[in-house]
Amino acid sequence: MAQGFTFDASFAGIRIDVLASNIRHGRKTQAHTFPKRDGATNEDMGREPWVCDLQFIFVDRKAQEGETADPGTALDRWKAFDELVESGAIRRLVHPYAGAKRCSISSYTHNADGDGGVEIECSATFTEEESISPTRSLGAGIQKIAGSHEVEAQSVQAGVAVSSSSAGLSVAEQEAAQADLDVAQDTVALWDADPTITTREVHLQMASINNGLSARLEELDAARNIDRYPIMKQFTLLQYQVKLAAEAFTAEDERIVSIETKQRLPLRVIAARFYGAAQAERRFGEMLELNPEIRNPAIIERGTILKAYSPNSEPGR
Repeated sequence: MAQGFTFDASFAGIRIDVLASNIRHGRKTQAHTFPKRDGATNEDMGREPWVCDLQFIFVDRKAQEGETADPGTALDRWKAFDELVESGAIRRLVHPYAGAKRCSISSYTHNADGDGGVEIECSATFTEEESISPTRSLGAGIQKIAGSHEVEAQSVQAGVAVSSSSAGLSVAEQEAAQADLDVAQDTVALWDADPTITTREVHLQMASINNGLSARLEELDAARNIDRYPIMKQFTLLQYQVKLAAEAFTAEDERIVSIETKQRLPLRVIAARFYGAAQAERRFGEMLELNPEIRNPAIIERGTILKAYSPNSEPGR
């Protein structure tokens, strides 16, 4: 990093000003001499953890353009950071170049010795934490632990069981059962498409889907007809997958939407306009985490597509 400059970064939403950064990462290989008797064979053991040594400061500053919340004193921010380090918390580091990583902290030092200085100098090693499962993200194109894709896959499996000749279903019975499967699949797909859907709506629709599938199983006598047991098994798995999807869509993780910038603005201004002045500072940090490709939050070009948490979808909605 250039001498004489600082770069915006944050850990758990706490702003830090980076003076210098040194990043180490790569892949681990293991050389084997057996069974390759004519020479060693290098085996790729996978990616090594991302490690970053940072030198940074906490310094008093005025609110920047678009920043509506009080940035707080350097001492307040340092105390909050120090408590996180003391607790061993794993939080998200937003690096000015490398983007967002979930990290733990080690080798932490500082000069906060009460001498009344205007800034607190710190250094720490941030190590990517790989043992934590990724948070559920529910926006289009984002990997899901449970959601519409999983329900769709299970619905297809149930459809195969319904259409099997060994089940002995009439054409009318097959069409009625497939209609129930389509309802389940289409309903959960709507959850994926609507970032403002409420917990109550999801739960009511989930109950309607599961009641419909249970009624169809009863009508087909799948519980007592051994030839139709595969149908009962796949429908039951589908009911469970719908339940998992409902839990994912009503979890405390906020929903992710996309917004397109209409003019060249700082990210803080965009956050203030999208969420309102009261939430601007908190949401600014969240948007940095969701868009790690942002290198200069002071300038977001017109036409940029940004990920953002839906303002109508608070945790535990």
